[in-house]
Amino acid sequence: MNNARGWFLLSYFVLLIAGTTIYFSIEHGDVVIFLNQNRTAFLDFLLRYWTYLGDGIFVAGLIILMLFVKYRYAIILLIIGIGQGLMSLVLKVFVFGKVPRPGKFFEDKYALDLIDGVTMNHYYSFPSGHTMTAFSIGLFLSVISKQKYLGLIWLIYAFLVGVSRIYTLQHFFRDTLAGSFVGILVTLLVFQLFRKKTNANWLDGSLLKK
Repeated sequence: MNNARGWFLLSYFVLLIAGTTIYFSIEHGDVVIFLNQNRTAFLDFLLRYWTYLGDGIFVAGLIILMLFVKYRYAIILLIIGIGQGLMSLVLKVFVFGKVPRPGKFFEDKYALDLIDGVTMNHYYSFPSGHTMTAFSIGLFLSVISKQKYLGLIWLIYAFLVGVSRIYTLQHFFRDTLAGSFVGILVTLLVFQLFRKKTNANWLDGSLLKK
């Protein structure tokens, strides 16, 4: 294994196995309560803003950036963004429906310590769309990166987005675990399909290569 994608995927599946083991060993909501009880000013600041790195706006900015690297990368990332966005919508709204988020779930059970400035959402918790996006981006960046150590960097980025979703009381642990897995699957599928269907030379050009 001598590439960033390999390091990303290997490390991810180790985390996935560990996360799945933890999930079946604890009660629903335990991770939310644990993080909520161990808040710090530094983590409040870091994770409140880090969570935006799983937003669609961040993906749009990255797509624009890729136009200056390779048209191929920009198109692939656009398809990934659309694919995981649709998958998130279908799963949240049409498959699992109005699953309560932590704020609603703990409403009459536990007094959560809210973070100033964070807007609380109440439903459509499963799976975490931000986490799905982050792991999609992380794997995408690992595929196009040349230095293998970057695979670990991109995994840490995606992992922290997942943590931020729990820390900011937007999702449960299971939501981020499932979101990460779906994001990985969507990205692998898009790369596989794109590799087979497109070989045009212009795709390797960019706005900087005319």
